[in-house]
Amino acid sequence: MKILIAVADQDSGAQLTEYAIKYFGNGNAEILILHVIEPLCKLPYMDGLSQAICDKLQDEMAQEARVLVRNLALRLRDEYHSTKISEKVLFGGAADMIIDAALAYEADLIIVGCRRLDGLARLVASRVSTAVMERARCAVLVMRDKKARIEAGARAGGDFSNSSVTVYV
Repeated sequence: MKILIAVADQDSGAQLTEYAIKYFGNGNAEILILHVIEPLCKLPYMDGLSQAICDKLQDEMAQEARVLVRNLALRLRDEYHSTKISEKVLFGGAADMIIDAALAYEADLIIVGCRRLDGLARLVASRVSTAVMERARCAVLVMRDKKARIEAGARAGGDFSNSSVTVYV
């Protein structure tokens, strides 16, 4: 089974990769850890920045992203020697890049996170997971982060810390 895990940050990446290994890492799985960097200069609130500043910021983001996926991959390689793990950082629209990478990788499953955010950040993040669900040619697993699951449980009077995984086939 080929699994593409789209990670946004260290915390969500650790949760998503742990989930993938726990449920799918039987030694036959191949995992691609992917991080997508949205082009800064195309964002409306970045209009006033010069191209040189945008390029410098993008370079810094790319370095951080490579460290993120490398650390997640190293951790998984240390714990699960029989699983083939690769890593990739792409630039572009997150949903488009995740879909394109899944097609190129011939993924059987995409695992993507969905964080509890507010305002504009919520619109952007939910747009990504929704677009991936709607356009993917393989199964998609959307997992809310643990903090959001715990908050949801508190609001509902229960313990949701181990729930809130949605699979779209």
